[in-house]
Amino acid sequence: MSEPRPTGPFANRAPGWPVLLAFIAGILLDHFASDELELGGLLLFSGIASAIWLTLTRLSPRHALPALLLVIAGSGSVWHHLQWAVAPADHILRYAQPEPAACELQLTLLDVPTVDRETLPDFATAWPDEPRSRFQAEVDGLKQQGQFVPCSGKLLISVTGELSAWEAGQKITAQGMLRELTPPRNPGEYNFAEAMRRQQIYAALFCESPEAAQLQPHTASHTPVFGQTLNQLRYGILQVLQQTLPAEQAAVAAALLLGERDALNETQQTSFRRSGLAHLLSISGLHVGLFGFALFATGRLLNLRPRSVAILTAAGMTACLLAAESRAPVLRAWILGMTLLGMSQLQRPISLIQGLAISGLVVLVVNPTWLFDTGTHLSFLAVGTILILMTMRPLPGPWDSVDQEEQQTSWWRQEAVTAFRLSVGITVVLLPLFGHVFHRVALAGIPGTLLALPLLMAVMLMLGMHLLWSTLCLAIAASSAALLTGWPTAFLLSCLSDLAAWFSSVQLLNWFSRRPSAAILLLLYTSAGLALYWWGRTRPVRPRWAIGWTAIVLLLFEMPLTGSIVQQELCECRLLSVGHGNACLIRGPNGECVLIDGGSMENGQRAARVISASLADMQTDRLAAVVVSHTDTDHLNAVPFLLEELPIGRILVNPAGLDPDHPGFREVAERASARNIPLVALQAGDTIPLGNETSLNVLQCPPYPKAGFGNDNADSIVLELIAAGRRLLIPGDVSGRGQQQLIDSVPGGFAAILVPHHGSKRDNDETFASWADPQLTLVSCGFDVDREFLETTYAPSLPFFTSTGAIRLTINERGAMQLSQWQPDQSWAVVRSSE
Repeated sequence: MSEPRPTGPFANRAPGWPVLLAFIAGILLDHFASDELELGGLLLFSGIASAIWLTLTRLSPRHALPALLLVIAGSGSVWHHLQWAVAPADHILRYAQPEPAACELQLTLLDVPTVDRETLPDFATAWPDEPRSRFQAEVDGLKQQGQFVPCSGKLLISVTGELSAWEAGQKITAQGMLRELTPPRNPGEYNFAEAMRRQQIYAALFCESPEAAQLQPHTASHTPVFGQTLNQLRYGILQVLQQTLPAEQAAVAAALLLGERDALNETQQTSFRRSGLAHLLSISGLHVGLFGFALFATGRLLNLRPRSVAILTAAGMTACLLAAESRAPVLRAWILGMTLLGMSQLQRPISLIQGLAISGLVVLVVNPTWLFDTGTHLSFLAVGTILILMTMRPLPGPWDSVDQEEQQTSWWRQEAVTAFRLSVGITVVLLPLFGHVFHRVALAGIPGTLLALPLLMAVMLMLGMHLLWSTLCLAIAASSAALLTGWPTAFLLSCLSDLAAWFSSVQLLNWFSRRPSAAILLLLYTSAGLALYWWGRTRPVRPRWAIGWTAIVLLLFEMPLTGSIVQQELCECRLLSVGHGNACLIRGPNGECVLIDGGSMENGQRAARVISASLADMQTDRLAAVVVSHTDTDHLNAVPFLLEELPIGRILVNPAGLDPDHPGFREVAERASARNIPLVALQAGDTIPLGNETSLNVLQCPPYPKAGFGNDNADSIVLELIAAGRRLLIPGDVSGRGQQQLIDSVPGGFAAILVPHHGSKRDNDETFASWADPQLTLVSCGFDVDREFLETTYAPSLPFFTSTGAIRLTINERGAMQLSQWQPDQSWAVVRSSE
């Protein structure tokens, strides 16, 4: 008797997968060997492969397939190289440098400027908080020697202040600082430059005021009529929302309807991110799917023909695409949806797995660089999970039962169970990827999504009614009547934000995660995919697969670190690049991490993200202690945000800074108290043990509080790291009498020092340099430090600067030191070794 024919998602043949994998192999080849490969060589390879394939199709057809796959791989390499590495001779990138330079440009607007009104707490920045207008533009010309020369390429424009109501296609002249978008200077940090490069944007222009960007006289929009109408519609929707809803609710509504997230404050974005509900914030694949499904269900309820239902669904998804200005997440979801929809209209059935392969190929043809985009990985993993889970149980139609009331109750119960299973399955499958990218596990996304989806549908429906009614009210000058729909709309939007805020605060369901390596991640997903494919060819997928997957994930990525995992003999010191500020991470042989200072004059919240990302990269998920050397903003303002983000054992503070009127210290004290984290005042002679005769020793510290705050550099805590007989000096901002006291009371001669006060001339004179006599000199600074002065002062020791990239110093049990620096290619490079 013949075996029953398998019905799983892998049962049918899927010839699209070999084609997709070959295309991906070609993209990977160019991506990782782009420095060695040239376009001519790639074209030659593709040509030879094509000739071999054409020859084999005539002489030996059975051997032609490998040659065809080589042709496809060569095409992937060529297409990726053209998109990623080839720029015209007059491209604006030829004029942009890593450090800002003044220039004047002629530009054509590509979109409507949006205003970012994000405000930081007073303690979080030393600079005034001003709104910023952001938009993208095409470069027409660059001014050289008094004349504009033709130039090409796209730019990201940021203007301090609010601009007028410009339209896409208009011409402007802008003066500002042109800068190449550079990769992150710290490990684990989000690579914004790479994300922009996928959109073929390589540089940014920063303008200090709205007057620096002027609309050229007598110029009209050059956008096509359809595009101009769409831009006007989007701008009109934003205006209506801002005029009829409170600011916070209007920001959420703009994100939901138009994908505009610039107006969302940091608290809102953090709540949605930490709760696992970030996918609800802006138009994405979820919104496209919900809207398409709603129209599909409507067509079925109206008993329309299958082709009419497909047309209606396609029209709805296309409307979402246009409303979101064809943004990448929506475009990918639209491609996937249209591919699957098109396949459903074919006479010959095609498996959904085959459709997923075809969709992936189309997505990479549109933009091959999306292969490295996290959003692409999330979308296709989620869709693949849905396809697999849906095969575990056949979905009966709601009209199969005789008793209508009974069948409706049964259908809703089954759908609720299916929704819960899909939510759990998608969350578990994406868990390693979320841990790698966001350094956080948010299981709150499972119940949160289940509760948020019906609320989201109600919000979207109410927003549509509110826009129609408010537009009518504003047109007849009856703005007060807009409250009729404005109040319930604002209430529902507040409920959505409150839901995210509540789930983000549930510590049991949210925790900081270590960062699994990309290699392990690839191995994990590849192995799971191959196992599922092999098993699914002959038998259905079982629920126990999900249990096994979860166990593996928890074992590999959430198992507590032990001494056997951490390299016992290694002491690691990381000096992070946070601009004008300081953030020094030290990990001892016992695996515990201590942060010495954490702050930045520019933005303490960004400094906190840099510290969290580096901790995840170090494969740890907590801080044993945070030492605050003194209460200057650039040494303190990241700590309150870190208290919200990850477990911290204790806060060690300088007694001189115990001033309740100091906004930064008060914020640290209040947040630490809310989490039962003790604040401990240090004293000279105190020791922080790190295991294996490695310790942080307090060389200098004031014994009691002092009135007032401000310039307490002279009273800064001075620390000494002792590891394998090596001495490392971490002096904070010690200066004046405090520095002289240090020189008089402590013997000099250090293996390495972090120079005091970010390399300032006043506090790094020849007397201090001669006393310290370091083998390695490290400087935590911004780009404006006087490098030539420091190189001369600390000669023959060559200083290394965090403005170039984060610095890592390791000491093994024999006392051998190795200094590495973070490179633009996102890897550590050894720059100095010492036995």
